[in-house]
Amino acid sequence: MNQLARRLGKRILFACRSQLLYHVCKRYAQVCDNDNEDDMSLNGEIQLLQESLPQAQTIFDVGANLGIWTRAALRINPQVAVHCFEPCLGTYRALQNNRFPPQVVCNNFALGDRAGQAVMHINPNCSGGNSIYCREWAQGDLASSESVSVRTLDDYCSERGLDRIDLLKIDVEGHELAVLRGSQEMLRSHRISVIQFEYGGTYLDARILLKDVWDYITSVAPEYRFHKLYPNGPKFVPAYRQSFESFQQSNWVIRRAA
Repeated sequence: MNQLARRLGKRILFACRSQLLYHVCKRYAQVCDNDNEDDMSLNGEIQLLQESLPQAQTIFDVGANLGIWTRAALRINPQVAVHCFEPCLGTYRALQNNRFPPQVVCNNFALGDRAGQAVMHINPNCSGGNSIYCREWAQGDLASSESVSVRTLDDYCSERGLDRIDLLKIDVEGHELAVLRGSQEMLRSHRISVIQFEYGGTYLDARILLKDVWDYITSVAPEYRFHKLYPNGPKFVPAYRQSFESFQQSNWVIRRAA
């Protein structure tokens, strides 16, 4: 009887199929999962800043782009020290035009898993899409590239004498895992309190999975726990599931267990 009901249900759904209904349901699922929402006031990023910054002293904006995240952080805690990383020269100059207060340090290089040089593909329509990986848009006639310097977060902290990072935000178009690999010593010594990183379709270009990030953190610093970011804050996720690999844009949070 149950099998017959399932077959009948499928036939009814197939007969009533509608592109409009599909897109409505798809958007509903994205809203429920908090996917593909760029507005910081709606996707939980502002909520996380309000939660994390009142007592914070040092935060990192890796993939600072035009400085939107840094400006939001300074509105919440005007005294917090911010270290921004933006490797693309044109975008870096625009970042400097914010005329941030003295405790904001703007760096014109990328962070990764080793020091050296990399080719950055420049998105002519959106500086936030600039990527070390050759994405589909980077293959057109208008695409360009530039060589950028790469350093590791561990080396940077050592040279600057930074003992702790209260909040590490990473939005680097698929290069998130490489940034975390270059933060191994800071992670192992539990000197990073909270990490926010982006996940999405850029991971296809980088040939990595969310699982790769999960496995790396678990192996290097097993005391850290994963959370998915929602409008009302991070929600604890006890274990990785393959169904997470949707490649829809979302934000995840890593922090030590209470």
